[in-house]
Amino acid sequence: MNELKCSSGILRDNQIIKILLVEDNVVEAELLKELFLQIKTTQFVLTHAQRLSHGLKYLIEFTFDIILLDLSLPDSQGLNTVVQVKAQAPTTPIVVLTSLNDQKMAIEVVRKGAQDYLVKGQFAGEGLVRAIRYAIERERDREAIRQQAKRERILERMVEQIRRSLDLEEILHTTVTQVRQFLKTDRVLIYRYQAEKSKTLLLEAADYSDGYPDIAAINELLNLPKKMSINENLIQLNNNRGESNLEPKSLTFHDQSVLAIPIRNSESDMKNPQSIYHRLWGVIIAHHCTQSRQWATWEIDCLNQLVKQVAIAIQQSELYQKVKTDNQHLQQLVKIDSLTQIANRRRFDQVLADELLNSRRNLNPLSLILCDIDFFKAYNDTYGHLVGDDCLKQVAQAICQGAQRPTDLVARYGGEEFAVILANTDTAGAFVVAQKIRYQMDKLKRPHAKSPIHPWVTLSLGIATTTSSGQLSPTELVEKADRALYKAKALGRDRIFSANSDLDW
Repeated sequence: MNELKCSSGILRDNQIIKILLVEDNVVEAELLKELFLQIKTTQFVLTHAQRLSHGLKYLIEFTFDIILLDLSLPDSQGLNTVVQVKAQAPTTPIVVLTSLNDQKMAIEVVRKGAQDYLVKGQFAGEGLVRAIRYAIERERDREAIRQQAKRERILERMVEQIRRSLDLEEILHTTVTQVRQFLKTDRVLIYRYQAEKSKTLLLEAADYSDGYPDIAAINELLNLPKKMSINENLIQLNNNRGESNLEPKSLTFHDQSVLAIPIRNSESDMKNPQSIYHRLWGVIIAHHCTQSRQWATWEIDCLNQLVKQVAIAIQQSELYQKVKTDNQHLQQLVKIDSLTQIANRRRFDQVLADELLNSRRNLNPLSLILCDIDFFKAYNDTYGHLVGDDCLKQVAQAICQGAQRPTDLVARYGGEEFAVILANTDTAGAFVVAQKIRYQMDKLKRPHAKSPIHPWVTLSLGIATTTSSGQLSPTELVEKADRALYKAKALGRDRIFSANSDLDW
């Protein structure tokens, strides 16, 4: 993750510096006031406190740029004076002004948080001013570094939360929630762009009970290009002024501010793999509705860096979903017969084993129907294999129309042979399904000129059923149905035979 930019603490000329002087010696205080009045490049505003308690009270009520502190006060002496002031104003620089020329004390004072240690009578006016300016700049640099580190820790936690999931909806929901809390703004929205489609509002995190003003400028803002160069990564719209290095706009707001940053996916150009372009996935918008607001540079930097991490999380999520979908498709291909688009032999074996276990566990009957196209070799020899393939497809659909329950499985068992697994179905129920299949075949009436029994394509069907008293293995059940099918063929084909009841129909 890139480091956040740290603002400079350098003081400008003509800048007002507010000083709290804690000094019990009134004469010393007056001399310092006169000294500051002689400085023309900088304006000093001095507040004088003769006791530490008074100074601490001022620190509660007002803000100061620097504290000039004597160590010998009526109500405090030595290092404890620095400790108390630092506890009350931890980020305000302290310069100690003392009559005590003690190097050891000077080191301890700096360790306790003071920026400098000056001995009265040993510095000129310019030296004090330089010490003050240096102390302020140094403390501001330290505070900027502390704030930068704090923001980076917050940003890392936000990124960790966002990238914890591979689910796109969860990623976006976490993003809008985290950003709204981080920026302390009224409303955060994520819009999605898709090629040839209009923008779509995906998610919104909001906490503004009076309803949101409808700002036409937001819609105008969302007319962004689908591709961007690497430098086109930031849009800022604020009050009556629109700034965009994507597309310059002049937008009008009424006491409202919008900060919008594109969410970009990096992609390689297929024609030139070395060339990277940035596809616009969407845009995240922070909308401050209740009043105008000038977005700080660090807020823009933080949001910009966060959005880069969000874009990575989105790409990972989309890749994961694509792999998941591809795997599901492959799993389907493994289970589906490529010609007839019904279950294949592998799927049949899996389902039959599972259903037999359920049948044994619940003491429910399970029936199996094996179907074979009569005289299919003669059909292929007469019409050719392409027409034969079309015949197999139509027969598969006819069998599916006869076995329509969600729990029924129709599979291509091999060649011109099909199988139907009927869960929780006894012999009588299996006969009903078999009759429906024959009815569908009669409706089909696909011509078969070389059939010696009918002028159209017919099926022979064999039924086998498990019972609570005699459970069978998958192999045993298939063999039993196959014997019933052989019997149906032996009796003249185009008929149903049940191994359990010796019924022939």
